[in-house]
Amino acid sequence: TPGLLDKLSLSGVAVPERMTAAWVADRVRDTPAIREIVGQMMQDHARYPSQLYEAFAEGVLLFAVLWFVRVRFPRAWNGLFCGIFAVLYAAGRIICEEYREPDSPFSMELTRGQFLSVFLVLVGAAFFAYAFKTRQTVQECAFYEPEKKDGKESSGKAV
Repeated sequence: TPGLLDKLSLSGVAVPERMTAAWVADRVRDTPAIREIVGQMMQDHARYPSQLYEAFAEGVLLFAVLWFVRVRFPRAWNGLFCGIFAVLYAAGRIICEEYREPDSPFSMELTRGQFLSVFLVLVGAAFFAYAFKTRQTVQECAFYEPEKKDGKESSGKAV
């Protein structure tokens, strides 16, 4: 079977040597023959933009929550941020996997991504348990040395 570039050439579109994403997007919008080819390749199935969902859930939303926690609670316990990251990343992935093109169920009617995310939730829970057990902040660690403030050097002692 001919490849995409061969199909483009057969449809009467001159294919440049270095094809960029912008060039392809322009040609798909402008050429009915390419619309037909892409439609056949997609088999007329509408799909969710799951990459955008994942970018929002695992990127923007996760960053916003971590930023809020960091700013609101600057003396949070060690392990708390890692736990929040692991649990929220796994939850976002489990939810977004529902909107992806389904792969065959891996185990217990879960996709592979969902199955692996369950273990990431357990890792996050372990970080939460460590944080609540030790209740130690970075400022209380022996290796913590604050930077110079108001022209004074730190004493080198743990706070």
